[in-house]
Amino acid sequence: MMLLVFTTISCNKSDDDDAKELRTVNLNPPEWIIGTWLDEDKDYDLGWSFSNNDVNYINECSQCSGENLIERAEYILNTAGNESSYVNEYITDSYYKVIIYRNDRYGSSTEEYNFFKRNNNQIERTPIQVGLGLLTKQ
Repeated sequence: MMLLVFTTISCNKSDDDDAKELRTVNLNPPEWIIGTWLDEDKDYDLGWSFSNNDVNYINECSQCSGENLIERAEYILNTAGNESSYVNEYITDSYYKVIIYRNDRYGSSTEEYNFFKRNNNQIERTPIQVGLGLLTKQ
């Protein structure tokens, strides 16, 4: 009898109870990295673009497409299903790092995007991103 009552209550749960507030991500890259940075050794655009509140991976090869880092982070946070997933930024005068940490019922994973300022006109992604060399400011 107790099981029947529990099942009835569970089935009557409204859809509003399942609604979750979507988590949003705000990125604030440092001033020194703002702009478009491309690998000049490629015959197509490959690199990263930074604005005051956005980060985009640029990949214009024939079989690839770029990616918006905020959209990726929001997707990860909102599909993880719990509050222990997060996005952090670390900023210094020569280093910018974004960490996306996902923790869900399948396990946990971390994505790190590290950018090191070599000089005012060059940065590199560390550890070295496969296929991507030094990036030059455009």
